[in-house]
Amino acid sequence: MGEPQLTQKYTFEEYLEIDEKSELRCEYRNGDIFCTRGNNANHNTITMDLTMELCKKLRKKGYSVFSISILVEILFQKGYYYPSVIVTNEKTTPNQKIIRFPILIAEVLSLNPIIALRATSEKLVHYLENPHLHYYLIIAQNEVSVSLYERAEIGWVVKFFSEMSDVISLDKMDISISIKDLYQEVYWEENQS
Repeated sequence: MGEPQLTQKYTFEEYLEIDEKSELRCEYRNGDIFCTRGNNANHNTITMDLTMELCKKLRKKGYSVFSISILVEILFQKGYYYPSVIVTNEKTTPNQKIIRFPILIAEVLSLNPIIALRATSEKLVHYLENPHLHYYLIIAQNEVSVSLYERAEIGWVVKFFSEMSDVISLDKMDISISIKDLYQEVYWEENQS
């Protein structure tokens, strides 16, 4: 089953009203609204483990860390997405719902192939256009697999991690994250190692 899409064009204000009332998580791009269902235990476990690791290491450095329920604005499109995790050093307010200047965005991939494809194609392109973004993490939930897009002097460098012993270095924030810490509580199917 694909991702539900509403068929008429909506203003951003209409989108916010629909999103506020919806049981689904709705994202917005150029007048279109895309709604996704809730995620499973593995998705939530990885998201929370990453959020806790980042909070532990970054809050004392002045960064804010958010997960799941905060939108990130797509600067060169009229769009708003719900990443799994966002890190920013912009000043935030208690009622803020939108981050404009993320430094790190992480997406834990859905098991729905259509939704996962959006994170590795459409969202990837839109996120990497943001001049404030330094890191984009794409994290699989059904296998040990993390892709790190890191801003370099010219363009983006992509690094892949597939071993529990791997460590992701986020040098611009002076921290590292162990792959083991992301996957330690994940339930693996019997046919997986």
